[in-house]
Formats: sequence, C-alpha cells, structure tokens
Amino acid sequence: MFSAIHQFVKRVGVAVAAVGLVWLAVGGVLAQDPPGKHDAKVSPLLRELLASAQQPSAASQQSQVPAADGGVTREAVVDRAGSKSAPPANEPQDELIRVDADGNVQVYLYMDSTSEEALAELRELGARIEIVNARWGVIQAWIPTTALDDFAALDVVDEVTLPDYAVTRAGSTTTEGDAIHRANLVRAWSDLSGAGVKVGVISDGVDSMSDSQRGGDLPASVEIDPDLPGEGDEGTALLEIVHDLAPGASLAFSGPIGSLEMVQAIDWLANDAFGGAGADIIVDDLGFYREPYFEDGAVALAAADAVAGGAVFVSAGGNYARRHYEAEFVDGGDGFHAFAANDTAMAIASGFVLAPPSSLRGRVTAFLQWNDRWGAAGTDYDLFVCRGGWKPTKFNLQNGRCAGSTRIQDGDDRPYERAVVNLPPGASADLYIHRYTAGPATRLELFVVTGSIKEHGVPAGGIVGHPAVAGVLATGAIGYDDLGHDELEGFSDYGASEIYFPTRETREKPDLIGIDGVAITGAGDFSNPFFGTSAAAPHVAGVAALVLEATRLAQPTLSKKAAADEVFDT
Repeated sequence: MFSAIHQFVKRVGVAVAAVGLVWLAVGGVLAQDPPGKHDAKVSPLLRELLASAQQPSAASQQSQVPAADGGVTREAVVDRAGSKSAPPANEPQDELIRVDADGNVQVYLYMDSTSEEALAELRELGARIEIVNARWGVIQAWIPTTALDDFAALDVVDEVTLPDYAVTRAGSTTTEGDAIHRANLVRAWSDLSGAGVKVGVISDGVDSMSDSQRGGDLPASVEIDPDLPGEGDEGTALLEIVHDLAPGASLAFSGPIGSLEMVQAIDWLANDAFGGAGADIIVDDLGFYREPYFEDGAVALAAADAVAGGAVFVSAGGNYARRHYEAEFVDGGDGFHAFAANDTAMAIASGFVLAPPSSLRGRVTAFLQWNDRWGAAGTDYDLFVCRGGWKPTKFNLQNGRCAGSTRIQDGDDRPYERAVVNLPPGASADLYIHRYTAGPATRLELFVVTGSIKEHGVPAGGIVGHPAVAGVLATGAIGYDDLGHDELEGFSDYGASEIYFPTRETREKPDLIGIDGVAITGAGDFSNPFFGTSAAAPHVAGVAALVLEATRLAQPTLSKKAAADEVFDT
C-alpha cells in the first residue's frame, strides 16, 4: 500500500491544501503548483519560501526581525562583494532563506562539474558566484528568483537547494568560568596572560563589538575577516570570554553564514589572519546539520586541515542531547521504522521561533541521515511529520495533516532528508521514518533541531560534523552553578560518534568540558547569562591560550604543530 503513496508523493507531486497549518516539505515534491510543473532538481522548500515573498504582510514590513533558534534572519542583506542593502518590502524574513533587493536568492548549486565552462553557463543565466568548492562539487551563488527552472534545466546542475545555514550552539563583566577554570589563579601566580598567542573566533557576528571595547571587555584591536564579517553578536560574547581568561592573546574573528563559508572562515583563520601567520587557536560554536554525520564532510575536512597545520581547534559540541535519535533501522511494518515495539511514531512538539508571518510561531525542523556513502546513497528513506494522532497516508498528505521529505536516493545521492513544518507553538506532532527500498539494515541518525522529542529520544551520540573530527577538541557544557562542576548539562551532546567512511571508527566525544550559564556584557542585547556549549567552548580556548604560552616558554624551539600537539595532549 505504501508504495502507491510514495509514488504519489515522490514521483508525481501533489497540491497541498493546508488546513489550519502551513507545511513546508523540503526535499520532496509537495508543491503548491500542479503536478509535473516543477523539475525535481529544485528544492520544494525553496519554492515554498519564495512563494511566501509574493504575499507581503504587516510582519514582512518590519525593519528588524530577530533570528529564529540561532538562525540567520537579517534586517539587511549582505552582498559578499561588499555592499549592504535593505531587503525588499516583500522579502520573506525567515532564517531559512535570503533574498536581496534585486530579486536574487542565495542558493547552493550541486554540480556535475565546476569547470570554467560550467561556471560560464551559470553566469550567462545571471548567477553571482560567491564560492566554488570543487572538492565537493557545490557552488554558493545568488541567482534570479525568476530563473530557477532555467538553472535546473542545465545538464551540469544536479540540484538547486537552500544553503546549509549555520545553527549557533546557543571588561565590565567577567565570566564566572574564569574562576571556575582557575584561569584567574594561573594569571595571578604567574606572568601568563596568553601573550603572543593568536586566537581566532568563528561565530555569527560582532555587530556591537565596539560597545565591549569601550567598556574594556575587549582589546582595541580585533582583526575581522574582510570577506566574512558576520552579523549578530554571539561572536562578541565568545571573544569576551576568551579575553577574560587570556587577556594578553591577540584576537581575530570570522562570521560565516553557511557551510561553504565556514570552510572559507577556517582557511582564513588558519592561514591568512594575523598578517599571514595564522591563528594558533581556533574556536567556533556553529553546527551544520546537512553536513555528513557518518563521514567527514567539507567543514570537517577543513577543520582537520587546520589541525594538521598546527592550530589547536576547539568546537562547541552541540546542545541537542534531548533532541537526538540514533538506531539501526527496524521494519515495524510497511517499511516504517519501529522506534519501539509496535510503535512506528515518534511523538514530538514544535519549538518556538520569532519570525513572521506572526511574531511568535512554532516550527519543527528535523534532519535525518543514514550510513550510506555521501554522494552514493542507494537506500531510499523518507521523513514525515503529521499532526498528532495522524499517519502519513495519501489522503492525509493531500489534506495537510501530514507533510514529508521524500528525496530520491538511487545510488548517486546524498543520504539525508530534512522536514520543515510550521504549526502552532508547542503543538504536538508525530514523526515517521519510512524506508522505500529493500536492503540491509541501515543506521539512522535524527535531529529535531527546532522542536523537541517527547519519546524514544537517544541522548548519546549527537556530536557530528567537524566537532567529531579526531584532533578537534569538542566541548561539552557544565553549568556555573553546579556545585561539584561535574555534571554535564542535560542538553549537552556526548557519546561515541560513529564514522563509517572511508574506514569504520568510533570517536569518543566530547574531549573537554567548559562552563556555561555565565555573565557577559550582553552587548547588542545578546542573551545574558550565556548558556550552551557556545559559552563553554571559548572557556576551553582561553585556557588553551594560557597553556600554549606556558608551553612555548618552557620549550621555545618547538614548532607550531609540536606546540599545538603538546596543548592537545595536556
């Protein structure tokens, strides 16, 4: 029976008549337009969000919209060529999409080739190319919203999708972590301050950094990546924490938005910052949930390259222990995964986000991956979310009770599905995983990045992507008010990261623990106190700066790489 449903959703396409809810199905063919109109190369979520741009509301006229759940909603669109312009009045202000004043949308183009001839074809259609990652065959570009189908029609283009935007891991003010990590005692009992150590920070932005500098909470000079200045103030908070613990260290900052920019940010800090000397320590608090979980993707490989080049790399481990699931696939009937005996539904609830069309709404954003090789997936899974008590049937998909992510995996695809659903804040829903093709048991890994898992969650094993790289110091979080400072925060990710390619290995994570829930200045109205592994990671980076300075004083002939290895092993 389900085969017919799957064919209906995946191969043909349906018009969804939402009843009281808005369902945004990414990766499948749940589209608003008639069947057959859309080329399967174009992400349906991209079409859905662009369609919302044609329906301006009072909310869309707001001059500033706060980011949703650590997203990238902007009050203005930053052109990486250097200009900054206000968005058009009808821009869909959403953390999932960026549209500029000229009617161009930022996308990832997955390519068969990134040759000069291929790039010329894209430019002829109006593409403004920002990043070309030949290693992975993906391009970040702005393209005219009216030309999606023209780009999809190119033989060299495999897929047009939304970028993999980053999720953040959450002076006059000194963090409590300074004393808890005893960095204050180290500075008091020695001459150590991080002097001579270069620390690069990667986060969302440093918009209000000057406020922290005026208050003495940051030094007068912080080097900013000229190509990726970022936007927001979580970066300001991270810099403040590093400066509290290691006030003598030199600081630099890069603010990538998506995964391809993250690769650029790491490369700039590792090789070009500080007058070409590169950072001794790099710390970040960004997560990318469309990067591979079961092998090292583009960001992970960039982090590994930085470590190989002699940088101590510290990364926030993540805050999704309560919103994570991992298990071998078990057929509970009709190809649906059994989360438990006789139970193929995972009860979830929507999370709260601040974004139009209303000032407060609910959303579920779920990511599913499985252990097929990236770019060679032949096991075909689908991901469905239904209103509580309903199941993914053809009728329920038609009437808006369910929505699905039904990308095709037939041997040369990426093993992921992403479902994005808007519904009332805190509303209950059920999540279903369906395997469309027969085959051996496959390991599944699921994150409900926006929303919550109410049953069947698996807290362990949620550190994925670049924090899971061997040699990167993945950081967990302990609350500053934990009397023994020995209990991991309930949200802090932990446990073995299972890698399958190119060879099977288990990486135990996190490597270190830092303090969170600490005081910062709150520059730019950033949340204060500061919670999450985002707050923990810069504490570890500050301690590492003191250790690195001491290592260099004790062994001045060590190479950059040898000194970094000493710090890692300390």
